[in-house]
Formats: sequence, structure tokens, C-alpha cells
Amino acid sequence: AWAAAQADRPLDDATRHHVRRLWVDYLAAVIPGAAAPTSRQVATHAKVQYGGDAAEAVGTGRLSALGAALVNGTSAHCLEVDDGYTPGSVHPSTVVFPAVLAAAQAAGSDDDLTERALAVGLEGVCRLAAAGHPGAGVTDLRLGPGSPLTQVDGLISNLHLPGESHFELWRAFAPAAHLRRAMAHARGWLAHEFGDHVLMLPGAATRGRSSSR
Repeated sequence: AWAAAQADRPLDDATRHHVRRLWVDYLAAVIPGAAAPTSRQVATHAKVQYGGDAAEAVGTGRLSALGAALVNGTSAHCLEVDDGYTPGSVHPSTVVFPAVLAAAQAAGSDDDLTERALAVGLEGVCRLAAAGHPGAGVTDLRLGPGSPLTQVDGLISNLHLPGESHFELWRAFAPAAHLRRAMAHARGWLAHEFGDHVLMLPGAATRGRSSSR
């Protein structure tokens, strides 16, 4: 009901302030992220697949609305400095801002309507994420070296750095020495970006092979 009501009435001052605060936070993530290697690779792809001039992709220029949303979404999250909503384990601004702003530019939306769309989008994402969250219970299960793999044949996840929980999760699939070789292979890359594009198969790990894209 709240979301539907925003179609024909202005946002209250508190909600507008919160949207604008998140807008600043989004810009602080997307601008530096636009220069990251992953973002540049996605931008190169988007120029070919989603050309146009409907909306602005930060650091790239004009693309179709879909292309701008894809590039800006990648840029906003690739350095992992974007905002988070703990009850839903989601990054709402990275999901909402690129899509709404690209659509608003393509449609010629005014600032008031765009802010209302952002507010509705943020509320919707947070509520959906919270509703789908595993729940209030807390588990003491932590996967790592020696954890038996009975239901999973492989893993696509963040590699991150030795000592971090993501790295320990990987050690259930491959020995630390193999993971350190993977890190050495990615020397000069940003660890989070490398991790976001890693596929590990236990059989491949024992043979000394991994795949990254």
C-alpha cells in the first residue's frame, strides 16, 4: 500500500533525506569502481551488446538503459564498498540505483518522480530480501578444511584473501597451497574481483587446475 501511494504523492522529508543519503553513498561506490578492471571489462562488453545513448554509464559514456544499468551496477559493487542491509543480507543501492537511474534517464523522468521510484525500489528490495532470508536462527556451522562435501560438486564464490572466512570456505574444496597458487596467478588483480569470477571443482583442484573468467 505504501509503495502504491507514492505514485501520486511526494515523499515525506525523512524518506527523501534517506534516499538522498543513499544516493551519495552510491556515487561514492560507483565512481571509483568505474575504473576497476572488472568494470572496464563489463563496459567493453556492454558497448558491443548494449549500445545506444539512452543513459549514462559512469566512466564509459552513453549506452542503452540496460547497458548503463549493467555497467553501473558492476561498478557500484566490484570494490565491495556499497551499502548493506543486514536483515536481508543484500546490497540494496547497488540493485536499485543503476536500474532506476538508467530507466529515469531513458524516460526523461523528473527528479521528484525519480526519487519516489528509488524509495519504492529500495523498500521493495529490502522487504523481499528480508522475507527470503534464512531466518532469525543462528547456526554454528562453519565450512572449512576437513568439511565433508556430500551435496556440492563445485563452488563459485569470492576467493578473497588468506585468513578471511571466504578463503577458509574454499579450503573445503582445495588445499591452501592450491589456493595460494591461484592468488599468485592473480597477482596484481584486486582480490575481490578475482574471487567474484572463480569456479573451483574439487577434481580439478587435485589435478592442479582451476578456472577463472
